[in-house]
Amino acid sequence: MADKWVDNDAYLGPDRRRSRGSRLLRERRKGDDSGNPPPLNALLRRARVSLLGMTSPTDKERTIQLVRAAMEVSERLQHSACTAQLREVWRAVSAADPKNHDAVAKADALLQQAMTLI
Repeated sequence: MADKWVDNDAYLGPDRRRSRGSRLLRERRKGDDSGNPPPLNALLRRARVSLLGMTSPTDKERTIQLVRAAMEVSERLQHSACTAQLREVWRAVSAADPKNHDAVAKADALLQQAMTLI
């Protein structure tokens, strides 16, 4: 697994860029968004805040991205029970309609259970 993580508006997760010896002429990437993986507790809190504020398909995609990132960190830390619970959260969020409060509440309950497993 990657040691560096990218956290910006478009992507949150392991840095999948390959190291190149030299950059292309006029390459636009000026800054480096990569850093160390966030702590699992912080990532789960971010996912919960995103879940509870989910109102549109864009918010739903961001929430799914946060849950998947939390799954990867949990797997990396070998918290198998938490990883299994986060898979259930991921399924619930993927199937949920952002406007359906019952589906969001179910996913939130599953996420709270995952938070207690670490």
